[in-house]
Amino acid sequence: MRAFFLLVFTCSLLYGDFSVAGDRITLEQIMADPDWIGGSPERPMWSVDSSRIFFQRKQNGRQERDWWVVDIANGAPQKLSLHDALSATPAKGDYDHDRRKRIYTFAGDLFVQDMDSGNIRQLTRTEAHESLPAFLGDTAQVQFSRNGSLLIRDLTTGLESEPAIIHFDDKPDSDRKKKGFVDRKEIELFDYLQLKKRQADEARDATKKTSQTSPFGVGEPFYLGKKNRSVRQTLSPDGNWLAVVTVPNDSRKTGRADKMPIWVTADAYAESQEVRSLVGTGSEGAEVVSLLDLGNHKVIEIDLTSLTGITSDPLKSIRPQDKDESDDEAKTAEDTSDPDQLKPRGLSITSVKFSNDSKHVLFQCFSTDNKDRWVCVVACGGKKHEPKVLHHEQNTAWINRRMATVDWVGQSHQVCYVSEASGYAHLYVANEQDCQSRQITSGSYEVSSVQVSEDGLRIFFRSNQTHPGIYELSVADIKTRQIKKLTSLGGMNDFLISPDERWAVATHSELNKPPQLVVVDLHGEGSSRQLTNFTSRAFQSVNWTVPRIVQIPTREGRTVYSRLYLPEEPTDEPRPAIVFVHGAGYLQNAHQGWSYYFREFMFHSLLTQRGYVVLDMDYRASAGYGRDWRTAIYRQMGTPELEDLEDGVTWLSQEHNVDRKRVGVYGGSYGGFMTLMALFRKPRLFACGAALRPVTDWAHYNHGYTSNILNTPDEDPLAYEKSSPIYFAEGLQHPLLICHGMLDDNVFFKDTVRLVQRLIELEKQDWNVAVYPVEPHGFRQPSSWLDEYRRILKLFETHLSDSPK
Repeated sequence: MRAFFLLVFTCSLLYGDFSVAGDRITLEQIMADPDWIGGSPERPMWSVDSSRIFFQRKQNGRQERDWWVVDIANGAPQKLSLHDALSATPAKGDYDHDRRKRIYTFAGDLFVQDMDSGNIRQLTRTEAHESLPAFLGDTAQVQFSRNGSLLIRDLTTGLESEPAIIHFDDKPDSDRKKKGFVDRKEIELFDYLQLKKRQADEARDATKKTSQTSPFGVGEPFYLGKKNRSVRQTLSPDGNWLAVVTVPNDSRKTGRADKMPIWVTADAYAESQEVRSLVGTGSEGAEVVSLLDLGNHKVIEIDLTSLTGITSDPLKSIRPQDKDESDDEAKTAEDTSDPDQLKPRGLSITSVKFSNDSKHVLFQCFSTDNKDRWVCVVACGGKKHEPKVLHHEQNTAWINRRMATVDWVGQSHQVCYVSEASGYAHLYVANEQDCQSRQITSGSYEVSSVQVSEDGLRIFFRSNQTHPGIYELSVADIKTRQIKKLTSLGGMNDFLISPDERWAVATHSELNKPPQLVVVDLHGEGSSRQLTNFTSRAFQSVNWTVPRIVQIPTREGRTVYSRLYLPEEPTDEPRPAIVFVHGAGYLQNAHQGWSYYFREFMFHSLLTQRGYVVLDMDYRASAGYGRDWRTAIYRQMGTPELEDLEDGVTWLSQEHNVDRKRVGVYGGSYGGFMTLMALFRKPRLFACGAALRPVTDWAHYNHGYTSNILNTPDEDPLAYEKSSPIYFAEGLQHPLLICHGMLDDNVFFKDTVRLVQRLIELEKQDWNVAVYPVEPHGFRQPSSWLDEYRRILKLFETHLSDSPK
């Protein structure tokens, strides 16, 4: 059968009816609007007194959310009216020095609460979005952000002001403003130009004098350079220092934006939408951080050019060399040059935070190639403002920014941070004075969601210490480094500590149970009580196949944690099998909680009812298993993962009587990419495959994700050729189904179009493409989900079943 585009919607004539009446699972039910499962609680927040939990829940058939509240003692969840929701008092925001007032935001507006009376006063009612409120020292002033601009509000007078007036221009009397010969002579020659200059100088002096003497003046501006722009600003707790991160205007450029056609429109005319640029086509700016001394009106530029390793070139050995041999002397000079004399790499500066006493500022620096990370502290006072490096982390692959958290420890000058330096994401505490770090946690597990206790003596954290797929809450004593496990809930859990630190609310889920809220008594040996149960009876009545969490041995002695779905009915006959490949790459799916891929969980239950064994592996690159597992794909995406899938198929045939000739594969996004790599590079491994919204050429994906793993196409072209399915398309031998939404602004539909052209030119057969004109990367319409999975099921039933349909 010749290749063709398949642009049709649900068609019973084409697919037949794969629904089964009675108590068996149907595709129609699985792919229906997920509201039928029952909306889970979202975004839980504690009340100020730690007695109640507020949360949101999606409305049936709508995208809007309702606010709910539940009493942790014995109450049932109650839906709040809009009025009650607006007057609710979730425990977020900041307290003044004696904890008698609290400032917080709700629905984008600013509120202040008197803690003695409980009275709440709304400070703003604007279309603008206010956020990040905090008290300034022991004053009645608060700082907050409004649409990204930093402001100060006096709670007594209501006056709003800016902490500093910043002009992105050169200072009038700076060296940059000095005139050259022609400019000077022009002014000397013409009285008119001299008059204009004198008037400008007088106006500037008058404005400066007024600002200094008038109670209504806004203050003298700070000049941060004409070629710069602000990235972020942070005000110290006492209001005397402002940290400003800037970047040169011309150093950060986005590449040429691609275009995405929109075919189904209200006026029946096709449209075009600009979307992201491609990896390596832009340039990342080199950020710098400056301290503004607001009291003395000084700008202090922090020199980061002396950071250890900042001038190294991690990509030198792989970057294509200039083949022009005409300038041998220049090449010799380049090869023998001192690496310390190289130009410093650009930096991205994040996590800017002042100490509680405003004497130090903490921040992280990441090299723009993401190979290095520095945790730095700078003293605000004194003559020297050189950064102290508390931690320098290098990775020949890429730094894991998701785990790179950092914060001050209470009122002290200690800093806690998470680092993968040991091979796993672990907790460290460093002393600002001597820059010495102590590792608090250790072992073959990962730490996340770090929170320092109010007294600054302990650190709460979430980890998978007991099992890679189970996440529990623990607490570490900073001084003794003793670790105490606080919960034993099993499954997947995200925690939120109550304000009094007596309780924790867990968003808890299990393999076949969607997320619900559970409250845990942290002083009562981890005793817990489930607070919500919104899962529908319809969902609970289905006999879902609960996957087993298994450990699959590999050829090199590794263990791959996986979900294994087995049919209930025994048989002596070899079974067909399906390998599902999860997306994102860096994602964990073989955990013991509710999966992001909940539709696939239900689909796999349907497959087991039809006699299929289903395997879902956390292949190398997946999250939860440490640094080396994560970075195994560096410069070779699709190679280690494919080895793991191959070992998984071998294990299925040896341990679960699977017929190796009747194994199919499917997955979306990264899983679609891996489906293509498997069919193209290991054509004997799978009998057929379905690649959903697949990346076919990594040179066409985004910069942030791709450049970490493969560098950039110009720097490392070999990595892109080794990792992109389009270069291996000639290997296709077995049936392939590609499904892709045409409004996909993540993995562009163009990826599929380009692969189609390649398959046509290779004269490949037995492949189909189903397109979805109104769908983005993650489908939204139930009809599209149903159509897509009917095609997938048809593919498997046709090519893997004993009695093909």
